[in-house]
Amino acid sequence: MMKSILPLFIIIALMVITSCKKDDANPGPPQTITINKIEVTRFPFTDDGASWDVLGDADIFPSLSLGSSLIWESPTSIKNANHNSDHTFHPSPVIELNKPSSQ
Repeated sequence: MMKSILPLFIIIALMVITSCKKDDANPGPPQTITINKIEVTRFPFTDDGASWDVLGDADIFPSLSLGSSLIWESPTSIKNANHNSDHTFHPSPVIELNKPSSQ
């Protein structure tokens, strides 16, 4: 089960990192990163050719870690998620990373 979660976590982490917006009027690293939505837009149909789990499609359990510390874990999951659909999670409260360049 952990093997099937890792590719989804990597996709989510890349989406979070690449969706951060920088204020062009303020050069330099951002002082705060706010995450108010995590959206899984696609993932492979299979886990390297095998089904994601015994019951079929992938189960999405988003979480966010900073180093080895868990910062946020979704209280909800999506069982048997359709790989052709978007799946959105809204952290509540929003996740604030202060001085992310030093972390």
